[in-house]
Amino acid sequence: MRSVRHALCAAAVAAVALGGVTAFTGLGDAAPQPVGAADPETHEVAAVAVRSTVTPRTTRARPRPTATTPRPPAPATQILARVNAERAKAGCKAVVLDPRLTAAAAGHAQDMATNNYFSHTSRDGRTFVDRIKAQGYPVPRSENIAAGQPTVTAVMDAWMASAGHRANILDCSAVAMGAASANGGSYGIYWVQDFGR
Repeated sequence: MRSVRHALCAAAVAAVALGGVTAFTGLGDAAPQPVGAADPETHEVAAVAVRSTVTPRTTRARPRPTATTPRPPAPATQILARVNAERAKAGCKAVVLDPRLTAAAAGHAQDMATNNYFSHTSRDGRTFVDRIKAQGYPVPRSENIAAGQPTVTAVMDAWMASAGHRANILDCSAVAMGAASANGGSYGIYWVQDFGR
């Protein structure tokens, strides 16, 4: 079994005098470390377009539905379930999955995987606050990132074992969350979790 080096970094936003915000990085940024072949599974959050048409009623028999294998929930939905279970244990209200926060998380995860870096700051200098606001979410709260964990369970276990990440997840002032992952780069997979107030 190959060794996977895990990298974690947490950032939280706190209000300061005159209503400004500042970010702190908790554990700091880490340089990528190679992990070997990327996980072949796709862990991206994907949007699905659905086209609906109306057919006139006829007396013809309708085809019977065929049995299909249900697809597993997207990583964002799986992460949300685990986050809300942890928040409930801590006495916090559940957060909801917000598509704007998920879009910000997905964009950053893909950017890190494509450009092979690991940081809360994008290569173009944007912070998680900038990325979240660019997606139309008005009040960013915090961000967790990770790299190298092959599954939702592994990344959530790593985040919950880290004081800074755990604090972001259990911050009762958060009301919404977005999460995504992307394959690529030195770590093979990159995870991003964004919270908003």
